[in-house]
Amino acid sequence: MPRLLPRKLIAWLALGAALPAAAMLLWRGTDAPERQTAISSVSPDAGVGVRTTAPARAIALPRLAEAANGSLIYTVLSGDIAPGGDTSFLRLRIRLSNEGSYPTNFWDHSFRFAASGQIVAATGGLNTLVDGHTIKQEVIAFELPAGTARGTLQLVAQNVIAEIPLDLTTTDAPSGVDKVDAGDALARAQVARVTTDAVPLAKGQDFSYTLERLVARRFVNTLRVIATIRVSNHGPYPWYFGPDAIRIAIDGQPLIASTWPDVLVPGVSAMTGDFVFDTPPSTARITLRVAAPQAEMAFDLAPVAR
Repeated sequence: MPRLLPRKLIAWLALGAALPAAAMLLWRGTDAPERQTAISSVSPDAGVGVRTTAPARAIALPRLAEAANGSLIYTVLSGDIAPGGDTSFLRLRIRLSNEGSYPTNFWDHSFRFAASGQIVAATGGLNTLVDGHTIKQEVIAFELPAGTARGTLQLVAQNVIAEIPLDLTTTDAPSGVDKVDAGDALARAQVARVTTDAVPLAKGQDFSYTLERLVARRFVNTLRVIATIRVSNHGPYPWYFGPDAIRIAIDGQPLIASTWPDVLVPGVSAMTGDFVFDTPPSTARITLRVAAPQAEMAFDLAPVAR
């Protein structure tokens, strides 16, 4: 018959077996929160966790931050930048005004950023459409080398159409890029009225022309001149009011309008239409020319072209 152990010895053995397990539970219970905290606070540079960046801060925009490409007008509304290790993340809220009749792409392919001899493509994934006679706001994004202090936003359509210089130094203001800008299409436009009153341009037996107003709008890549012309048809037959009716000359070189009226003016009636001319940004003087009856008149744009 096997020998029985005393009851006290059995109790001591049971207690000894339980102590390591209790100690292990105690160690796990006290150390688990500390290890979890350490993991969640590990730097992204260590290769653990999700990459994060510092909070984005606003950048100051230049006074003139609009570019024109035919019937499309691009306006930079706000911007921010955030450091992220060896990369800086730049975001820009842009408004596209499509003044044409057909939809147009509003996408990353239209934008690049030039800095320190490098050309960086947009990486935000923007790809949408803007219908004709419609305004839309979107955000484009760039990943730039860390420490990039300044550069140039390029508007691209086959070739570089316009360049908007940007200072990427942050301000004390929080980012406003995620907020939709409440301004209308002209909220940030630089527009000057060249004439204050209607000006008779030419008068003939059958037709006469009056300049109702002459307006100039500045963009980074052009000085857009808009001449609102009223034609009066004194004769009995219709008259075609089109691109050949009005032209301008800059330093003697003729320039046809990019946009013009395209209507027939009935006999003994009058119509008004806009002729739009895109001139070099430094244009200081233009001559408005009427085809028939022949007449011309010069206008000073120097105060507008500064």
